[in-house]
Amino acid sequence: MELYLPYMAGSGLSLYVANSLYSYINEKNIGVDVVVDETSMPDIEPKDYSIEFCLLDDNLVERVVSSNKSINNIGVTVRDKMKSLQKLIHEECGRLYHINNTKKIKNRWLRLIKEYETYGHDEFIYRHNKNSSKPSL
Repeated sequence: MELYLPYMAGSGLSLYVANSLYSYINEKNIGVDVVVDETSMPDIEPKDYSIEFCLLDDNLVERVVSSNKSINNIGVTVRDKMKSLQKLIHEECGRLYHINNTKKIKNRWLRLIKEYETYGHDEFIYRHNKNSSKPSL
């Protein structure tokens, strides 16, 4: 196997130049250990971060959407959640859903509660708004 001396010298020289440039650029950080103290870090929860962006639907209607799900406290028991969601849907969406103890109605309310907790207040209102600008299929 033949050794190419010019290639070896060129690669060695380029390594030496790269190392010296790297040490020159980072000379302030040489020999300094960076220790992050977790007690000095501010406590920022993921709820505090929110990214707002715009969505366009098929009719090119623009609406502002936030990455932070705004979920209001709707209650603890299923009955409380049903009553508060009924009030919310009636006031903000213009729809009136009754609360009965039939299996069909109870399953619909359980689906609505799960949807509210999954998507958040704003998206829930947009999906169930009676006078929305969504295309009708």
